[in-house]
Amino acid sequence: MRDVVYHQYAKSFERHWWTEHRRSFVSRWLLAAGIAPDGAHPVLEIGSGAGTEHAYLSHFGPVTGVEINQTGLEYCRTRGYANLLAGDLNELDLPREQFDLAVDFHVLYHEWVREPGVVLRKIHASLRPNGRLVMTEPAHEFLRRGHDQAVMAARRWSRRDLRRLVEDAGFEIEHFSGFLTILLPAVLLSLLLDRLRPTHNEVGELERPSVLVDGLLRATMAVERFLMRLVSLPTGTSWALVARKR
Repeated sequence: MRDVVYHQYAKSFERHWWTEHRRSFVSRWLLAAGIAPDGAHPVLEIGSGAGTEHAYLSHFGPVTGVEINQTGLEYCRTRGYANLLAGDLNELDLPREQFDLAVDFHVLYHEWVREPGVVLRKIHASLRPNGRLVMTEPAHEFLRRGHDQAVMAARRWSRRDLRRLVEDAGFEIEHFSGFLTILLPAVLLSLLLDRLRPTHNEVGELERPSVLVDGLLRATMAVERFLMRLVSLPTGTSWALVARKR
């Protein structure tokens, strides 16, 4: 990501409606998989960004972060990671069989990741037997917009391609769903509005909305989480999954 986006993440993403929605259903999936927020499960977080997920992930156990960008590393160092690996995921050797949980929150889509399958196999090797991978990634190439330009996205995934990528790396998928499904109409509208914007250096969705809009979005996401308890959502602006190391 560009440095300006790291600053945006550090400023507002730790308590953003988007991240809190994601954490809520991910926590439920992990608890069902036997990963409780009891501090006993070592966590590997690839692409730690500005460290905004550290407080959440540390409930599961000590967090080892991986980050390439110096601005991101500076933010992460202030947030108390048990260990911080500075380097390029394409080249970095990850510790082997040391973690119960590995986390990819929108990382493999990035243009800095040359071969997502190679990185996933490294993550697989870093997990203990029956360790879990939790992953969220952006969905559908037709949803590409200015947001993707700002965060330096190289790819968006179809459901089939993401499933194949994860399974080919040696994982068995336990949960797989679209999310932010209810917001698809707004995202499609933003595709049209993007044509009126001269540049895309920042991500408007990272800014804190008004109290009223924030409340409406959180209520909408609560409805979506209820639906996700009943059924795997067939589409969305992003995918989310939990998979077990085979």
